[in-house]
Amino acid sequence: MSSPILAPNGRPARSELAASFTPQPKAYGYGLYATPQSTGTSDHYRLRANFLGGGLERELNGYQWRELLSYSRQLFAQLGNLGGAIVQKATYAVGEAWKPQYYGTETAWGQRVEEWLAESFYPVADARGQGFDFVTNLFLDSIAQDVDGDAAMILTSSESGFPQVLFVSADRITGNAAEIPDGPFKGAKLVNGCIIGGTGRVIGYRIQNGDRLEDFTDYSTYNCQLLFEPEWQSQRRGIPRVGRVVLDWFDVQDIDAFLKRGVKLDASQGLLHYTESGTADTAATAISDNDAGATDTDLRIERREGGEILYLKANAGEKVESFASDRPHPNTEAFVARIERRGLLAVGWFYELIDPSKIGGASVRLIQDEARASIRYRQKTIRKRAKRAVTYAVALGMKNGFIPRNDSDWWKFDFELPAQLTVDAGYDRQADVEDLKLGLTTKAAVGAKSGRWWEDTDAQRDREFDALLTRAKAHAEKFSLPLEYVLDRLEQRNPNPATMAQETQQNTQKTP
Repeated sequence: MSSPILAPNGRPARSELAASFTPQPKAYGYGLYATPQSTGTSDHYRLRANFLGGGLERELNGYQWRELLSYSRQLFAQLGNLGGAIVQKATYAVGEAWKPQYYGTETAWGQRVEEWLAESFYPVADARGQGFDFVTNLFLDSIAQDVDGDAAMILTSSESGFPQVLFVSADRITGNAAEIPDGPFKGAKLVNGCIIGGTGRVIGYRIQNGDRLEDFTDYSTYNCQLLFEPEWQSQRRGIPRVGRVVLDWFDVQDIDAFLKRGVKLDASQGLLHYTESGTADTAATAISDNDAGATDTDLRIERREGGEILYLKANAGEKVESFASDRPHPNTEAFVARIERRGLLAVGWFYELIDPSKIGGASVRLIQDEARASIRYRQKTIRKRAKRAVTYAVALGMKNGFIPRNDSDWWKFDFELPAQLTVDAGYDRQADVEDLKLGLTTKAAVGAKSGRWWEDTDAQRDREFDALLTRAKAHAEKFSLPLEYVLDRLEQRNPNPATMAQETQQNTQKTP
């Protein structure tokens, strides 16, 4: 009897174990976790790589990344639910808000610079001059995070020294080289458009200027920002969120195309005519309509416009019935919805926000909270870009004399965010009022939910109150009326305003 074959760890090899023990369920393996390899069921699954090491670039090289980018863009452009969900998410995250707000100590300076940023910098911030204002580019950056994975922004200026920024799409950040031969980054490594320094840190990006790969410019991270949402510790470029479900969306697209083709074929059929021979009786009349004694009154074959309805005569042993189709089957619709649901979840959105017809109650609030968390995370990413652009514009604007100097806290800028996603605005507003009464929240937090900056709200209320009192005093003096009476008539804050008689009586009692 031969000795058993031993594995490297000194234990019997898998084949020997399989021969010596009672067959076991395939779910059990010879390792810490059950895998196709440890259970010996590799042939039951699609082939998958099982190697590690070499960094993310080894497992997702430049060619594979660009393939994902191409497919993601096609699916975004061609699939309504996917494209609509990504745009809807960007609308809630960016919208038409992002007005700059200064929160430093130089209040007068801040108000002037806020106006300069909103009225002068934002409209012409894009150096391409294509009519895209700054907020529109933030909206496009949000879409790019899901579709392209990342997007770059280069800090630049006009010929007059006015600050501007250049927005660069992901496909223009390109290039690979074991070592850059010359230029300011000589000796550095180039990996998928990222210039890598000696310590492995990204120190710049290669931007393609035209259609030729040889036409490029290398930018330092000092004046070029790459925006992406990392998912791996070793990540240097953003990965399209659509990329993780490309095959699922391809399946949805194919099923949809084949279903539409089948429905079109079904819709073109009007009647089914069953005959003994399986062929049409070319000599037959259509539907018999003879009265007793009548002659030659049968209906002949008649085709309506489009050929969708065919009337034929049913002889003995034959039948004519309307065509009925069960496509698309409800099970097919449910399966497609299942794939779409997980496809939208991959980009941080929810199928129920596209089709809310089947949810209600607590489920709606759970989805609302999950969507708000996704929006907040996206706004955190977008804020990095907006902050970098605004502080650059302020610094260069002060340097070149477009705005006055502030040497204390000129960089303290935040942004007015869009209104918060809500499924029950009345309930949320009442909860905010109660929390504000108990001191559990602030006016700033409540205003932010509605897309308003609390200081702007207070300033506007002050202006409106001044205008209201001015009007009330004018009316009171003009008609010799009590001021409280006029105020109640201009804006009825009191549900039971005093009448003229009550006001006169109260004034009489107050008179000595």
